[in-house]
Amino acid sequence: HDTHFDTKESVPANLQDINDGLESFTKEIEDMGLNNSVTILVVSEFGRTLTSNAGGGTDHAWGGNYFMLGGAVNGGKIVGQ
Repeated sequence: HDTHFDTKESVPANLQDINDGLESFTKEIEDMGLNNSVTILVVSEFGRTLTSNAGGGTDHAWGGNYFMLGGAVNGGKIVGQ
């Protein structure tokens, strides 16, 4: 899901793939009654530049992206705020 080119076209489809996979997995976990016993952590080890490159994409940059989900997660917070 690296977006060096055509970010506007590729990102929505990439996010839909991630959403579909997480939705399917969490439904299975809920159906098994394990929602409060399983935590999912999604990590990207690098960030993206804030401006586009010549190919309409973005390049590797500082930072990273993380999110967590699961029945026992006390969400609605941004760490550091």
